[in-house]
Amino acid sequence: MIRVLLADDHSIVRAGLRRIVEESGDMEVVAEASDGREAIRLVHDVLPDVAVIDISMPGLDGLE
Repeated sequence: MIRVLLADDHSIVRAGLRRIVEESGDMEVVAEASDGREAIRLVHDVLPDVAVIDISMPGLDGLE
């Protein structure tokens, strides 16, 4: 099972991505973040295999 972290400042986008990921059957969402700083903290706490990060978020963006 591939462990995925989702990071986007729009909750509806995260919900849509969660649905797509979980319907794949071989991936699970293990954490969600609404800004870049929270995403960094969760990466260290949860240790996901993959992080899907929006490139335009408050705080730190996906490119930083």
